[in-house]
Amino acid sequence: MQIRLRPFSAVLTALVTTLCLPAQSDRFTAPAFRGQVGALYAGWDDFASATFANVPDRPGSASTGFSFTQLDPAAFVTSSGNLYSFSTPLSHRIDVAALPSGPATVVLQTRTLGAALSAPTVQLETFDGTVWRVAAVPLDELIFSETLGTAFGAAVNETRRWTWTLGAGATAALRLTFQATGTSQSFLAAALDLAPPAPADDLYAAWLAARFSSAERVDPLVSGPAADPDADGLPNLLEYALGGDPRDPSSHPAPQAQVAASRLTLTFSRLADPALVYTVEASPDLADWATVFTSTGAANLPGPAVATDNDAALGPEHPRRFLRLLVARP
Repeated sequence: MQIRLRPFSAVLTALVTTLCLPAQSDRFTAPAFRGQVGALYAGWDDFASATFANVPDRPGSASTGFSFTQLDPAAFVTSSGNLYSFSTPLSHRIDVAALPSGPATVVLQTRTLGAALSAPTVQLETFDGTVWRVAAVPLDELIFSETLGTAFGAAVNETRRWTWTLGAGATAALRLTFQATGTSQSFLAAALDLAPPAPADDLYAAWLAARFSSAERVDPLVSGPAADPDADGLPNLLEYALGGDPRDPSSHPAPQAQVAASRLTLTFSRLADPALVYTVEASPDLADWATVFTSTGAANLPGPAVATDNDAALGPEHPRRFLRLLVARP
């Protein structure tokens, strides 16, 4: 799960700081376990065929063992490498040839334009060498959504994430299937992350247990990472990562932006939880972003952390700069 803070902007003498929860539309949230031993990753950006299997092409993808197939004969590949159909809802399948035995976390992320994916059709099946078995209903999260255009030409750009937790047992292969809610969908990209359970760290679980009842902990609208039970603008994951209290609206540990030696800086509170990934990105225009700070693992020392925008000094050539904080954990 990744949570973001709206960018902090500076125009030489003026600073404006605002909080919200947008996510970038041009990439997926990266599970923290992607670098974990035994984790597998595959992603598709530009599709080569509308009827045959596509191999992963996103940077960092596994070279073998994964394929993405579009199942509707009426579909075609657009000039930008997207899958599209005017006449029938698109239907997709991702195949994984082999998995390690034992418990695992499976995260599917998809990005579409136009018609959204139908959540009830998103299904994971595991193969034990004899029969295919349907996995439990996944956790469904909306990562990003924006409306492009107006009136008849309007379209929705959406990124969703589905997460399954598989129990112990031998799994020889798996496949995921999902369909569009209607015609005129442009399927932009997909990413699949597979990992055995991360090394035990109960810091976040203990934090949740200390603040929410057992009934609340099974309700994602109250204790979920994106929930905001005290309505102070900080969701639970940010409250945890920044040292706040999710039940107290006066506890609002927002990062602070300022200018030092013509450089925009962002100061925020950091926890000594190695599972957290803190990232600060900078932009001149709220469109193109570059990472200027990252902290995870042993680098997550408790106390204030300061991120400096060393990419550009404020001045006539760079009158405006923006910073935003991203926090993620498995």
